[in-house]
Amino acid sequence: MDPIHDLHSQNVLIDDANVTLEEFFNAAESFDCENASVTPSLLFPSASGVIASLKEIPQFYFKDGPPPKSSVKHRLLYRVIQYFNCYSDMLGVEDFKSVTKKMCKLPSFFCRTLFKRIDTECKGTIRSYEFIQFWVTSNMMAMDKATQIYRILKQSNNNYLTKEDFKPIIDEFVEVHPYLQFLQKTPVFQEIYAQTVIYTIFYHLDKAGCGCITLKNLKHGDLIPLLQHVEDEKDLDKSRSRKYFSYKCFFVLYCKFCRLDLDCDFALDKYDLMRYGNNALSSRIIERIFSQIPRKFTCKIEGKMGYEDFIYFMLAEEYKSSEPSVIYWFKCLDLNGIGVITRNDLQYFFDEQLHRMNCLNRVVLLFENVLCQIYDIIHPENEDFLTLQDFKACQLSGVVFDVLFNIFKYLSFENYETFSKRRIRLSSNQTEWDIFVSTQHSLLVEDYFENDDAGFIDDDDEVSAMY
Repeated sequence: MDPIHDLHSQNVLIDDANVTLEEFFNAAESFDCENASVTPSLLFPSASGVIASLKEIPQFYFKDGPPPKSSVKHRLLYRVIQYFNCYSDMLGVEDFKSVTKKMCKLPSFFCRTLFKRIDTECKGTIRSYEFIQFWVTSNMMAMDKATQIYRILKQSNNNYLTKEDFKPIIDEFVEVHPYLQFLQKTPVFQEIYAQTVIYTIFYHLDKAGCGCITLKNLKHGDLIPLLQHVEDEKDLDKSRSRKYFSYKCFFVLYCKFCRLDLDCDFALDKYDLMRYGNNALSSRIIERIFSQIPRKFTCKIEGKMGYEDFIYFMLAEEYKSSEPSVIYWFKCLDLNGIGVITRNDLQYFFDEQLHRMNCLNRVVLLFENVLCQIYDIIHPENEDFLTLQDFKACQLSGVVFDVLFNIFKYLSFENYETFSKRRIRLSSNQTEWDIFVSTQHSLLVEDYFENDDAGFIDDDDEVSAMY
């Protein structure tokens, strides 16, 4: 049947010479496609040509990355077969390290995890065809590094990474890195160091605070390039990877936690935390932390924070320029949980600061004056309240938090010289966390050796075991 006749039979009139674009599309919408025998090639004679040309366009999107060139694939296959043949086509874990590093271009401390991922039957050996099937046939070799690591670490039934997924590679890293060899005598501290590294990774990458890291988190973070180079770093405390792997960071975090944990139950209550920084924090902010508003505790003892919770708190307190810290303290200050901080919220926390200032016989500023200072620092879009985005956009948002609930940092803020130094430091390559760790590490070690000279330290002391 003539397609134009079909259109006419449904009272759809098309005049090739006079029809407008709008009229044509109105006609197309009213046309009964199900009952008409109309084909695109009859209505639009050039459509078949367009479709044919579209078929000639090569595929340009590949979910798991474009397939490697044949020459690259053949070169890799030749190297794999040649290497496996040197071991009678059966590789154990130790022999697989070379494959991990040279052929897969992954850090050597991924060896055991990658080996287990391929050796699904737990035979203890891998044959060349098994590796080729996993790495080449499944197109793993063509994926970007973040996706490769994500696929290797995650459990098959999950679409995210957990802390347990990171444990095997961090444990292996602690065992093999030369900078950490002295910890081999104390497996307990090896384990705690590994936990500290993992908790720090999740502090920075787990944006949602749900205990999971997605592929998107990995790709947008800086962990992957640091993982690739960390095993070649001679000094973990001076390298770029110190953000996650610094031994000094671990030392400071663990020592601070132990000094607050008087009953040695590896958990802190609110009274323990109040002694942090020589009672620097207000009781009101401590209450907010223990109400678990900014973050749910992972500690199994009710009403207490564990080592992981303390790490999150301490990083937030001493690294206030980091995004997780801004989110953490914003949630604390948002008393109504409505996503904005009002004047009343600010005054609630500052009232205790005023009381503490009076007790220290310091000059007290009126809240109105402090409020003006806060708004001058933040520059909010709306003068009636402060939003999380306002804080994120301000490099000195941490100063506002200090003014509201940390008495000693507030007093240093009042000192213009100290405040100026802080601005200079924040503009340098060192973060405020780097500076804090360096200072505190020196003080802790100095304090240890002073007590050692005085004969107050046993040979089995924990600090001596960590050095």
